[in-house]
Amino acid sequence: MRGAGKRKTRPPVRFGDYQLDDQYAWSDHASLRDCPSPVVSSLSPPIDELEDEIDHQLAEVSRSIERIQLNEARLREHDQQTKPKKTQRNPPPQTRDIRQDDVPRNSRVRMTSPPRAFSRDPDSRTFSRDFGQDGRGAPRKNPSRRPAHTDEYEQTRGYPSLRDIRSMNYLQDPFTSAKRVRAQPRQPPPGDTFGWDLDGDNNRRPRRQRDYSSASDDDDKPYRATAWRLLQQDTRDTQRSAFAASTQANHRTHFAAYLGFCEYFHQQPFPATPHLLSCYAQFLSRTLNSPASISHYLSSVKLLHHLQGFHDLHLKHFELQQTLKGLKRNLQHRPRVPHPVTPEFLFQAHLSLDHSKPKDATIWAILLVGFFAYFRKSNLVPPTARAFKPDHHLCRRDILVAPEGLLIRTSWSKTIQPNEREVLTPVLAIPGSPLCPVAAYRRMLHIVPASPDSPAFLLPSTPRRPCRPVTSSILEKAFAQLVASAGRPPGFHTLHDLRRGGYTLAFEAGVPRELRQRHGDWRSDADLFYLQPSMAQRLRLPAAMRTLILQRTT
Repeated sequence: MRGAGKRKTRPPVRFGDYQLDDQYAWSDHASLRDCPSPVVSSLSPPIDELEDEIDHQLAEVSRSIERIQLNEARLREHDQQTKPKKTQRNPPPQTRDIRQDDVPRNSRVRMTSPPRAFSRDPDSRTFSRDFGQDGRGAPRKNPSRRPAHTDEYEQTRGYPSLRDIRSMNYLQDPFTSAKRVRAQPRQPPPGDTFGWDLDGDNNRRPRRQRDYSSASDDDDKPYRATAWRLLQQDTRDTQRSAFAASTQANHRTHFAAYLGFCEYFHQQPFPATPHLLSCYAQFLSRTLNSPASISHYLSSVKLLHHLQGFHDLHLKHFELQQTLKGLKRNLQHRPRVPHPVTPEFLFQAHLSLDHSKPKDATIWAILLVGFFAYFRKSNLVPPTARAFKPDHHLCRRDILVAPEGLLIRTSWSKTIQPNEREVLTPVLAIPGSPLCPVAAYRRMLHIVPASPDSPAFLLPSTPRRPCRPVTSSILEKAFAQLVASAGRPPGFHTLHDLRRGGYTLAFEAGVPRELRQRHGDWRSDADLFYLQPSMAQRLRLPAAMRTLILQRTT
């Protein structure tokens, strides 16, 4: 850089007070560290002494283990040679001092791992030591270090001493004692910032990589294999929980149908060819009359291939699409036309019920709440009494009652599966009307009292049955009886038509679509299929056209 001036060589002020780094000579064994050679770091004497002590203790522990094993082998061999007969007494064992160089070359006693001192790279410090009779390097002569006792095991007859136990503890966790020395934060030497994190934690310095692996790693292999199998099982369970229980039941039915088809006709199920899928669709058309149902079965076949690892299957092949178009033309299927529940039908149902009975009062409250809150059947009642879940289905505590209306809290529905949010649905009272949802719910609470944690809609106990929640089968049978009493054919109305009827009534009242979609918690444009305008509403369009033509031509 031109014009930059003279390069600054003075060390930063923040490092000016740390002069301890200049009191000791720099280490010349940079090759033993894993950091690059240009990186120079100050090694404080306590840390170096600690590393040397750890190396020395590792060698001592290795020699101690070998002595113990050698003593056991000698004693076992001596007992076998001097083992008396049954008529003789056991003579006392004769012990003698075992030298370190008595280990034969072909002996079975071997060290489990070489000492750390011999696994180093060539270093002047290591080769400058004196070697003993056993070929091992003697410890360095340091006046501040405690001398090693070579005859310690001869004095204690093979029992480990406190020093050996401390050495074994160092083997298990060699860095615990180093934390005491690292109490004060270390700083780089003046003028040397290469390889240091000036804004981070400088307590950690580049260390030499040591190999502390032992036989315990082999002992952990069965445990790790078991943990891996458990992890795989948990992963499969998590993937399986991506679908609801009802969706999984449908998938199992579709999977069984496809596999049974392939087994009957002796066809290979994986991977499926477009010709095989076309034949499978033709086979399904003999039982299913709806092309949409056939498409659902084919989608399950695609999902089954993905679960088995075949990700190249797609349903947009020309042969398969031609087959589906031909089936749609040949089947001539007309879907069921829904009939939204109207206020007139609810008024007729009100006249057909005896509101003094607990069951009729509960059924009437369910119908009005489902109509004004746009609730699905799964939100109102559980499928069975045992399947009731307080965090999924409505409880008494989830419905706040006030003279002005009801405030219903929903934490689970068809569009709220992972419990990521809650929906508050307001329902206002209609004073003086037989279709008032607040009056119907209060009447039910008076006739069938329960605790706040109980299901919202209950049937009272009888001499034969205890108190139980209203299930979907009970509600469907009661609703079918009301449809028949109103003079409608069987199947003319379903429980889902309550949701359609409330949405259609709000459309007739001129409520904006955003509010209607928010009230029913629709996540897509499926609410548009709920619209069933009456003939009077449809006449508004030609009437407006007629009025405009008369204004322009007269």
